[in-house]
Amino acid sequence: MHFSLLVGVAVGLGAIVGASGVLEVDLVFPRNETYAPTDYFPVVFALQNAERARYLKSQLKLQSSL
Repeated sequence: MHFSLLVGVAVGLGAIVGASGVLEVDLVFPRNETYAPTDYFPVVFALQNAERARYLKSQLKLQSSL
C-alpha cells in the first residue's frame, strides 16, 4: 500500500516539474460569449512561465472579421 502511494506521488511530482518548462499563452477574455460586442473591445491574454519567451522569436497576431 505504501509503495503504490509513493509511486503515485512520484508520478504526480514528475508531471509538475515537466510542466514548468512550458511557455503557455491563454485567452482570458473574451470567453464563452459572456459579453456584449462594442466598437472597442478588450482582448486579454495570460502568460505562464513567461521567462521562457526570451528563447523564442514569438509573435502574436490577431485578426478579426465582422
